[in-house]
Amino acid sequence: MSDITELPQTETLNKVDTKKYNPEKKYYFLSATDYEHVCWIKYPLMTRGDINETLKDILEARYVDKETVQVRLKYGNIEIFSEDDTLNKKSKYSRTDGEYHELTLREAIFGDKYEKYYERIINKPEELDPHYIYEERRKKLYEKESSLGHTDD
Repeated sequence: MSDITELPQTETLNKVDTKKYNPEKKYYFLSATDYEHVCWIKYPLMTRGDINETLKDILEARYVDKETVQVRLKYGNIEIFSEDDTLNKKSKYSRTDGEYHELTLREAIFGDKYEKYYERIINKPEELDPHYIYEERRKKLYEKESSLGHTDD
């Protein structure tokens, strides 16, 4: 398995403008499938510049499939949404309890975790610290790989 520090979300983060949330800017949400680690990668509250840098990294990333020994694209199913114009639209959605609830499209697609994160950031922009968020994700992924017996050797 590849070194966790080489994951594109970490490399991209170092290029991302980490200035505080600015309500005058347009923000986007990027999601993609990581085929190598078999998981979804989600990047909320990205500027156009952040999106461009991330897409460059994502579209260049490759890995060697150990079963077929072929070089493959690392990411796919790339989706980009406007945080305000698209993901803030509210509608009624059926949840697991069978009841209909008024939710934003963000919450319907990505869950309440991302809705709460978005609300926290727009209401308290000083809390936007992507370095902390992605370092926490990186630690969790490392712990998961360690518990599965995967090593960098």
